[in-house]
Amino acid sequence: FELSPPVAAERYRNADLALLETGEPQLFEEWVVYPNGELRYLATSKTLVYENPGGEIIGIIGVSRDLTRRKKAEETVRRSEEQIRVLVENAPTGILIVNHRLEILSANKQIEYIFGYSQAELKGQPVELLVPERFFRHVDLRDQYIAQPSVRQMSGVNALVGQRKDGREIVVEIGLSPVDTGENFIVITSV
Repeated sequence: FELSPPVAAERYRNADLALLETGEPQLFEEWVVYPNGELRYLATSKTLVYENPGGEIIGIIGVSRDLTRRKKAEETVRRSEEQIRVLVENAPTGILIVNHRLEILSANKQIEYIFGYSQAELKGQPVELLVPERFFRHVDLRDQYIAQPSVRQMSGVNALVGQRKDGREIVVEIGLSPVDTGENFIVITSV
């Protein structure tokens, strides 16, 4: 088939020349416009063909795989992830995402506002950073949650208390929503 625009055809010719010069297989992926105007994403590999082992080069074999559907699916996922990231970042409530060890993976702007820590300061820290030390005795409750995560509001007889970076205590409401990642789970925590 003939490739369009000419730039793509030139890349294919350059791959042939590089292959002939180095003998190294050429691998590349790119968007290509077919003569009928159709846009396709191709993964191409080119290698030399020899007459016999150690013999004369008789040609080049090029194989292209059409990865258009995969590439479009990847782009759809990327856009969806970006939309989710923007929604979480700009949510009116604080959102922490923690791993199965309850270490902070990410936090949105509202969490920065509520607790006074930057997102960079929170990343990788245990959630206990946001809890007054006198409540650390509730480690058994945390361990029970890790063993059997479930969607729930945290509540008790008394109000829940968080601790800001400056040491001030604040009353908070917390919702937990575990998400199975296939290997372990993460918990989306709304504050």
